[in-house]
Amino acid sequence: MVIEKKRNDEGTYDITIEKDNKKLRIFQTGQDYTINCQYVDYIRITDIDFEILEEESIYPFFNELYENIVLGNCLREKNITKETLERMNGMINSSIYKEIVKDRVITIFCDANPITCPNILKIQKMEGKILLSFTQVKGNMPKRKDAISIHIRQSGSRLAEFCYPFKYLFQNLQSIQEIKDEPVLKLKKD
Repeated sequence: MVIEKKRNDEGTYDITIEKDNKKLRIFQTGQDYTINCQYVDYIRITDIDFEILEEESIYPFFNELYENIVLGNCLREKNITKETLERMNGMINSSIYKEIVKDRVITIFCDANPITCPNILKIQKMEGKILLSFTQVKGNMPKRKDAISIHIRQSGSRLAEFCYPFKYLFQNLQSIQEIKDEPVLKLKKD
């Protein structure tokens, strides 16, 4: 696994995780976030899977993303009060939550206009791994044919609350040290 960090215009780092001849990029675009997956070598794609294995040090970050969305705790509140529990239950019972989370599989897409055929990111927790499945939707005119991007919008989106777990993932990944070809990722703890 190779981890690269590149300073961006937002004052944070774009994160690139490379393994199995694939690159997963997570970067900030204003108040929003974009997750992009592609093969290292140019290959025209419509689908691509990226696995985060339980023994990899980045796994806890992606597990937290998954668990917070599935549990409806998108604001990552540590002290679950009665009020917080009621809000979480309200989210779980909302129609948008039921569209996003089905059978513990998370399906994220961008609802920005004028996109009528957004790309899809499915997140599944399986034994020993978290699987990120990217799908290029037919009818979508991608800028690149070798990458699939999902834009996670905070502003003006009906999925706005689901942006927060991705924001926390991005913030957590900022602490990662760059790693070149090491099998196990090391984290810098503050």
